[in-house]
Amino acid sequence: MHVIMQMLWRRRGSVLQKDRRVMCDPYFTKIITSKWSAFSEAKDKLHFDWGTNIASYVTGMCRGKNLKLQLGRDIDVYVGFTDYLIKEEERTYAWNRFQGIYHNNRGGDCGPCAAKFMEMHSNGDGKEEMSRITDKVVDKFCEQYAIDCYEEFVSDFQVANEAEMK
Repeated sequence: MHVIMQMLWRRRGSVLQKDRRVMCDPYFTKIITSKWSAFSEAKDKLHFDWGTNIASYVTGMCRGKNLKLQLGRDIDVYVGFTDYLIKEEERTYAWNRFQGIYHNNRGGDCGPCAAKFMEMHSNGDGKEEMSRITDKVVDKFCEQYAIDCYEEFVSDFQVANEAEMK
């Protein structure tokens, strides 16, 4: 899933950045959730030590990675939203699946399926386009994601196949 999300960011990152949308790395959200209880109990929240990994996301400086996004620079904090959050927090969280779009009954909403919905949404596609997805289409884009992952991170798929044929 991490690899697919990296590819999705490479494909649609400029559109997402222009619209000021962000998709958080699963590792980033895991760190935040694992430290949340300690943060909640901390007396000095402003100086809470989130660790170097979280600091690198906020500053955009991460060893071995070229992060274009700096959460501290590129994401606006909207303080007016906190009043809304406080009111909403009183209600129990629940969600309903959007009716009329594809639902993967074979294995649940797998990573590739979820990534495809995010990609379609970032592309401006709506319910009509998402309702055209079938099991056969899911199989095809799962296969395509696998090929894309191989090309992106290992080698050129065509070159590797041609070499095996000789």
